[in-house]
Amino acid sequence: MRHREVASDSSSVRGERSRRVAAEKQSQEKTPPDSPMRRWLHPSRVVRRCAWLHALLLCVYVCIPFVVKSFPAIQAKIVFQNSVGLPLGNLSRPSEFNLSSSRAFFVPSTDGVLLGAWYIPAHGFSSADFPSSRPIVLYLHGNTGHRGGSHRVELYRVASLHGFDVVAFDYRGYGDSSNVSPSEDGVVADAVSVFEWISARSTSAIHMWGHSLGSGIATKTARLLSERGTPPRSLVLEAPFNNLREAARAHPLAKLYGLFPCFDWFFVSPLEASGLRFASDEQ
Repeated sequence: MRHREVASDSSSVRGERSRRVAAEKQSQEKTPPDSPMRRWLHPSRVVRRCAWLHALLLCVYVCIPFVVKSFPAIQAKIVFQNSVGLPLGNLSRPSEFNLSSSRAFFVPSTDGVLLGAWYIPAHGFSSADFPSSRPIVLYLHGNTGHRGGSHRVELYRVASLHGFDVVAFDYRGYGDSSNVSPSEDGVVADAVSVFEWISARSTSAIHMWGHSLGSGIATKTARLLSERGTPPRSLVLEAPFNNLREAARAHPLAKLYGLFPCFDWFFVSPLEASGLRFASDEQ
């Protein structure tokens, strides 16, 4: 009886070994020792690839400051971001942006530039009422996109509900305005042109509202208008900054290079070389 049990156990062990050997052979047949996948996952190759990737990232990290320094126009593109034409829609039809009672028009600026603009009347009034005796908000938007951005349209509605007419426009290079590369002097000239266009047609109080980059444009515009004796009735700054130099240092991307030698020389000086300062604290 015991002999039979031992023989049975031996047979089970041999059967288990046979199954293991068969499974290993099957695995080797599916993935040969020299298969591409096995070579790709070999530890030494993985280590080499990681080393090459780290070297590439380090090279890119070191090269970016030199590229920015060599081509100051890159900084201007980063500041204005006017190539981002979102949201999509026909700006000559404000109704596509849920502004059914508004109308679109163009305002001439300096250098033959035409600026796309909207007139949004106070709630309950028609766009045919312009010019009116109601106070006007002249809105200067920030970088990226155009005057049809959803958060901007929402602000127009709030101002309209509170009895203000709103004039919103796009600087040169933005929206449906003339396709001219923007500059600090250029966008300020645009803001002055729109203000004077309104003043020539209406005696209503004009309240200038600047958001983000538009706050820097608004402060410089207000100073120029004050020097001419025609200041806006009030100046509202939303999400303002002191100057572009400080804004560049505080930008989240600047943290990647916070300890980089000569940070100002590489990243801040090119801004001033492009004529970009937006020094609201000096206005």
